[in-house]
Amino acid sequence: LHGTDPTVADTDDDGVTDNNEVLADRNPLSSDDNAVNHYLLLSVADQTVAYPGADLVVDGNFSVNFWARVANADLGAGAAVLVERAADVAGSQFKVELTAAGEVKFTIGAVSVTSDTIADNPLRDYTWFQVQAVFAGNALTLTVSDDELGNDVYTAHVFSTPYNAY
Repeated sequence: LHGTDPTVADTDDDGVTDNNEVLADRNPLSSDDNAVNHYLLLSVADQTVAYPGADLVVDGNFSVNFWARVANADLGAGAAVLVERAADVAGSQFKVELTAAGEVKFTIGAVSVTSDTIADNPLRDYTWFQVQAVFAGNALTLTVSDDELGNDVYTAHVFSTPYNAY
C-alpha cells in the first residue's frame, strides 16, 4: 500500500492517482515530486493556439503567460504564431509569435515589442522558455525567460514599448 489510504484515490491530492504515482516510481504521499511532463505540441510551421473573437473578451489591461518548448533546430529557422486572439472583424487583437530570427514578438494593433534572440539550450536538442506578455496602461511589456547555459537557471529579459492606440 506504500503507506497510502486504500479508500482515497489520491492521498497527496496532487491530481495523480496513487496507483499512477507508484507505477511512475513517484511518492504517492508527497506532491513535492509532481513532475509536469504534459505540454501542447505545435509544429512551428503551421499551428498556433488561437482564441476566436466570440470566445474571449479582452478589454483593458491583460497579461498572457505561458511556457514554450521549441526544438533547437527550429529556433531561427522560421516564424510561428504562438498565441493569437482573433479580432472580431479581421486580423488580430493581440498576437505573440516566434520570429524567423528566433525572437519573441508581442503585438497589439500596429504596436509591437520584440525580445532578443532566444538562447538555445546547449545541453539538449530543445529549448524551454517562458513568455509573459502584458498590456497595462500605456505600455506593452514582454518578459522572456530562457536558460542560456542549460543549467535550469532561467534569466528574465524584459522589453517594453509605449502604447498609444490613437
